[in-house]
Amino acid sequence: MRVAFASSLCLALLLAACARSEEASMVPPEGNQGYNRVGQVRTPEQDDREPAIGQWRAALQDERQALEFGPMGTEPLFSLMCAPQGGGVLLQRHGATSTAGAQQAMQVTIGDVTERLPVSSGVGTIPMQRGEAAPTSRTFGLLVASAQPIVIRLDDGSPLILPHSPLVGDYLRACGRPQDTVQPGNAAIGNTAGAAPATNTAAPAQ
Repeated sequence: MRVAFASSLCLALLLAACARSEEASMVPPEGNQGYNRVGQVRTPEQDDREPAIGQWRAALQDERQALEFGPMGTEPLFSLMCAPQGGGVLLQRHGATSTAGAQQAMQVTIGDVTERLPVSSGVGTIPMQRGEAAPTSRTFGLLVASAQPIVIRLDDGSPLILPHSPLVGDYLRACGRPQDTVQPGNAAIGNTAGAAPATNTAAPAQ
């Protein structure tokens, strides 16, 4: 009787251990330690804090030079375009729609500074929300000089984290000149699939 009870208890413990192991995410052992560690499962909040996948690239929008960010071969997620007048810049969140009956705002965060810009809907087949920063604004100055990622958020929506690129400053310094210096087809620093966000590298045009 005791042997049967002990066997049943051992079987129950083994089944419980198997059930727990199926729920865990296992990763390969590191070095020669000879055992597996339980991997951390990413949460949606953690994913929101990761830089977006894509590259900065020069392009033409409405026959005007712009600086876009997004995966190569796809529509941009975000773009910068010199304002038609005044030497400022338009910050354009592609694919975003406005909330009916609500006045949206674009939050631009660089480092510890967050600025709010009023937005308007862009014209075109793809929805777009557009904010504008004057050349004398703190937002414009941070975009030109900062070497930190740019975080774009519409109201309380998910943030779009754009990796730093020196072409952002180069492009904005050209705003207001007779001719922009950024030429279409030049790719800039980006965060490409399979590459660590902290090691973004330049991708020169072929």
